Amino acid sequence: MGIGTVVAANGTWPREEIWKPLVEKADMLIALDGAGDRIQADLVLGDMDSILQIPNDKFLHLVEQDDTDLAKALKRFDVSHIFGVDGGRLDHQIGTFFALIESGSNAIVHFDKWCGVRIPKEGRTIKLNQGSIVSLFAFEKVEEIQSSGLAYGFDNQNLEPGTRGIHNEAISDEVFVKCGNGELVMLWSIDSELEQK
Repeated sequence: MGIGTVVAANGTWPREEIWKPLVEKADMLIALDGAGDRIQADLVLGDMDSILQIPNDKFLHLVEQDDTDLAKALKRFDVSHIFGVDGGRLDHQIGTFFALIESGSNAIVHFDKWCGVRIPKEGRTIKLNQGSIVSLFAFEKVEEIQSSGLAYGFDNQNLEPGTRGIHNEAISDEVFVKCGNGELVMLWSIDSELEQK
């Protein structure tokens, strides 16, 4: 059994040691538009605005322009991992987290030196390196945040959009976060150079 559905976006990909294991362990690999030119996928999804060679037998052409290709994928598939959203257009990078929120996705987004995930109401346990930088971002007022494994823990506290949740630290190899109402995103470092600063 693999790791579920993996989405390869058409931005800058992280280091090969990050994306290659995701591709190798994927039960299904979806390439977003132009990423279909870069990798052999089970399905290429998009509006055909950046792909050079359209694979007729495995292309899902979605013409609506109200969503990014990533948002379209997250609304149609149960995605577990995403990579290739780094670099390129800043609006698409920021939009990645809004796409997670809009779709209610629990996918982990893999950057070159960071990962990110939406925190569902029931909570989420993340395995990471002790000493990793951990930041929580409220996309609206988030109530009743609880955590374990963080240097500066939350015990039924609220968090407003702002900088208060930035630069916490993992004091364990597992961090658990849950919340009541509101949309919360967690980012954590995966690079030892960052973790030591």
